[in-house]
Amino acid sequence: MHVSNIWAQVGFAVLGGAIAEILHWYLLSRKPEGISAYLPKPSYWIFTAVMICLGGLMPVFYLSGDASVLLCVQLGATAPIAFQKIVSTVPDVVQHQGLAPARPTLGSFISW
Repeated sequence: MHVSNIWAQVGFAVLGGAIAEILHWYLLSRKPEGISAYLPKPSYWIFTAVMICLGGLMPVFYLSGDASVLLCVQLGATAPIAFQKIVSTVPDVVQHQGLAPARPTLGSFISW
């Protein structure tokens, strides 16, 4: 199926971004420390919403004219995943020392 309306393309890209973020939260729940540190904090939910919206912008940057629905969904899913890969390559500047438990950080949230 092809869509030519930019708003439909953005909508399908938002769906792709949401799928990527649902996968992200699922994989966080599979980690030994779990997601309990992230769930109550609004900053992580805001970051999730920003990543989904960033995915929705991808067709605006990449497409002109009609495109397949699958392409729009893939473009939307690529933005959060690509951002995560970029952030995961940045080295940790501060090393945790001592026995104090590490607090959850945005970097630990982003890394799958």
